[in-house]
Amino acid sequence: MSKYPGLIDSHCHLTSPKFEDDIDAVIGRAREAGIENINVVGYTLEHSLKAIELANRFEGLWASIGVSPHDAKDAPANFIAQLSAIAEKNRDRVVAIGETGLDFYHRISPPDDQVKSFEAHIELAIDLSLPLVIHTRSAFEMTIDILKSNGAERVGGVFHCFTGTPSEATIAMSHGFFISFSGIITFRNATDIRESARIIPDNRLLIETDAPYLAPIPNRGKRNEPAYTCYIAEELARIRKTRPENIVEVTSRNARQLFSGKFTPCW
Repeated sequence: MSKYPGLIDSHCHLTSPKFEDDIDAVIGRAREAGIENINVVGYTLEHSLKAIELANRFEGLWASIGVSPHDAKDAPANFIAQLSAIAEKNRDRVVAIGETGLDFYHRISPPDDQVKSFEAHIELAIDLSLPLVIHTRSAFEMTIDILKSNGAERVGGVFHCFTGTPSEATIAMSHGFFISFSGIITFRNATDIRESARIIPDNRLLIETDAPYLAPIPNRGKRNEPAYTCYIAEELARIRKTRPENIVEVTSRNARQLFSGKFTPCW
């Protein structure tokens, strides 16, 4: 495994039960791989609190808080008030609101529940002046419409684990959003996604693992973890005909910009 000091994993789920037995070792391997900062993203109220606990426990970890589209149907009626209280109490560790958005592919939560949750997250992000972490699948046009109609351009954010077309990436960027790529770009059948990764301007590009999901080649099928960010950086470098070190510099600078400069050198 290559080491690229200063690399940032802008989106992962270290609160997953898949990490409960060896989180210290996972963080240790991330440090050995040069991963400087990690954004631990909540997807329920419980996991948002756990993300903050990890951010307080380990140097270089930060938290995004929210209820994912999949979990929207199970969120309590006052979940936005609870998220707001969590954010206010932990201002020094919370860097974004989300992940939130729409997933009409799996439809684990009914579309109406997803839309209401999404709109509420946008309002909260604006109230707190925090960026949004967007999940969208089979719902890109509606995602953009909701972002526009609710004034999300005021805070911006990131389309995480981007799997859309170059034209969709262009639309998302025009509304003030960064585009983040995961280990999917290493998969053989990801031609369109690699083309999107090729055309993104340097100043809009982010990188993530989405761990424990979507482990990049050569670890596809295994549990993903932040240390594997280096493989994604190397593939992005191949796609964009540059050096991995340049990908590290660009994506880390963008992450620090997006997340209010809180991502800082620490190891």
